Amino acid sequence: MKLYLYQDDNLIKELKVSSYIDNTYEIIDDDTKMKIALKPAIIITRDNKEAHFELNLTNNTCIYQLLEYNVSYDIELLMKNIINNEDKIIIEYKLNTQDVLNKIIIEKEEK
Repeated sequence: MKLYLYQDDNLIKELKVSSYIDNTYEIIDDDTKMKIALKPAIIITRDNKEAHFELNLTNNTCIYQLLEYNVSYDIELLMKNIINNEDKIIIEYKLNTQDVLNKIIIEKEEK
């Protein structure tokens, strides 16, 4: 399985899905661990030694935490769209801290 990260229509990164267990995809990119949970809620998390990012698309919340300073920021979710079909999952979202539309595409099967 592969995961593609886009900003607007520009491919930023192509990554391999490390594991898939209980409706949760796990991706490791250098020192960053990313998880995308689809049930019971759609939640995207990214963790590294500096920060924790959690986007809950079910509850429309987003938190960015700087771990060294123990400071958290609430980020407004401006837009979201989720498509889950038999061959891929498409998650689009826009945050008020960015001028771009973020898109994550997970191909469920290898091509």
